[in-house]
Formats: sequence, structure tokens, C-alpha cells
Amino acid sequence: MTVAALALPRDEQQPYVDIALRVARGELTADQGEEHPLDRFGFRTGPSLLPQQGLVSAARLAGTDPGTAESIVTLALMQLRHAADAEARLIARALNRLAPHLLPPLTTLAVHHQPWIRCFATSLSNVDGAGLSLCRNLLADDPDWRVRVNLARNLPDGHSLLARMRQDVNRQVRQAARRTARPSVLNVT
Repeated sequence: MTVAALALPRDEQQPYVDIALRVARGELTADQGEEHPLDRFGFRTGPSLLPQQGLVSAARLAGTDPGTAESIVTLALMQLRHAADAEARLIARALNRLAPHLLPPLTTLAVHHQPWIRCFATSLSNVDGAGLSLCRNLLADDPDWRVRVNLARNLPDGHSLLARMRQDVNRQVRQAARRTARPSVLNVT
């Protein structure tokens, strides 16, 4: 639906944004519709990611509309309360589609319990905002190595945290910090 809706002119996309938001709110489910001959068999496929996919679709279609973005952020924060790893990853993808000025404060994202949201916060670390230095320091000491790798990739060349991250216990973090740092900054011995 999202791919098809994106092909439409901007003024014709709004009904699809509304549908995506209804899916994100849980108002439409995958099992609505006609009966299928295989419905008598039960399949366990894990939790449904449909609400989070609805968020991603709505965010892709929202553009820069502040009202829609506010609805997406509100739904995302509600869903994040009890989100499992796969759900949090999709929610982070949805938030990544929104303009940075429409997002929750960086400090809120940097201290979230889900690693995917903290990874997302590292990509926003170049955005001007209150607490930027504090957030970078918190994320540089994050217990999840993926967060530290993403921070190393998103820090500007020559940033003071890169020297510390080149000494990280995780090899992937060290490599990301070395790739980000300017060659003249590295001490090769």
C-alpha cells in the first residue's frame, strides 16, 4: 500500500495515511476479511508487527505534516512501552522517517530501554539540541555494542569520543571509530 500510495500525487495520499494510522492504532487487523479455507488451521507466527508496520507506512507518507508526525510520535511512544526487539526496530525505522524537529527530545531517546531506539538516537547526535554532549557521552558508554558502533559512525571527524571508542572492548566499535577518525588523528605504531 505504501509503495503504491507514494506513486500518487501528494494531495491524493492522505486517505492512505489515514489507513496506515488506523493500522498503527490497531483498528485494522490482518484477520479482517472473508474466511479462507485454511482458516481452520492455527498457525503460531509470533506477535503481529502490523501496528508497527502501520507506523512505518504512515511515517513514509506523512512528509513534513506536523499533525501527522505528532500522531506518529504519540503512537510510537505508546507502542515502545512494551515493545519487543523486532517491534522496537520497526518503531525506530518509523521515527527515522520523520523530520528531526518533529521528534521527541534527544535525551528521551538516548536513555530509552530499547537498544534500537538508542541506536536511532546516535543518528540524531549531529542535530543541535540541549544535552547533546551529555547524550553522546551516555551513548559512548552504552552496554549494547550496536549503539556504540552507530555512535562511532555518526560522530564528526576528530571528535574527542572517537579516541576513547578506538579503545573499546568490542572490535566492531574500534573499527567503526577508526574508520570515522581522520587518518592524521590516528597514531599507528
